[in-house]
Amino acid sequence: MARCTCRREAYWSEFLGTSGQKMMNCFGCHAVWPKEGGDQPSLRSGGTWSGLPEAGDSVRRLPWPISIGLAEQFGWYYTQAQRLVNAYPGLLPFVGTCEYLVLPVHDQHGEPVWFTARAMVKTAPRPYLQPPGVTPVHWRSWHFIPRKKKAFLAITEGIADAARLSERCDAVALCGMRYDGSLDHELRGRDVLVALDGDAPGYAASTVVGQQALAAGARSVRLVAYAGKDPTDWSDLEFADALKP
Repeated sequence: MARCTCRREAYWSEFLGTSGQKMMNCFGCHAVWPKEGGDQPSLRSGGTWSGLPEAGDSVRRLPWPISIGLAEQFGWYYTQAQRLVNAYPGLLPFVGTCEYLVLPVHDQHGEPVWFTARAMVKTAPRPYLQPPGVTPVHWRSWHFIPRKKKAFLAITEGIADAARLSERCDAVALCGMRYDGSLDHELRGRDVLVALDGDAPGYAASTVVGQQALAAGARSVRLVAYAGKDPTDWSDLEFADALKP
């Protein structure tokens, strides 16, 4: 299996571009390039952050069991495909004609530094879009809502997964499967729940992230994944079992 020049991940997703060409997507840096192009990304590498896409409607429905009120606290909003392209022209081959739900990532000063956009229909060319070539930044629940330091600190792949867990504990979304070491001070002395997706890449990455958390000084590390499910898909029973003391 090919490996991106960023060396972050060995796992890829394959999809069809709007022209019907087979494309590859790196889970590590989100570089995208034609499958026939070999190991060197020829598209979307070295991008520049241009800010969040222009907002459209406020959140009125969600594809996950997360409250609208919580989504509003996190700054989620709808936008149209054209507004994504206006902000990042490199997304043009990958957008559909549907609405997108924008999930921003903010730094400690409240400034947006990254986002992922989720297509609101299943027929879109890609279910998720990110700013082309811009390095993902970890999303942190305590940038939006009060901390819960007596509970677990959960680590997930996606923002929606972390948002759901944030109702009961502090949560971090890697926005991928790679932990960059920037939150070692937060992990130190905490009970850490690593809750990546329930698939082969998620299982492999969970072990690596768990080892990193222990090396950072976590008091304990629990790896939880349910086959074929993201944390947003967990049942109430699975949710309670993952977070039990």
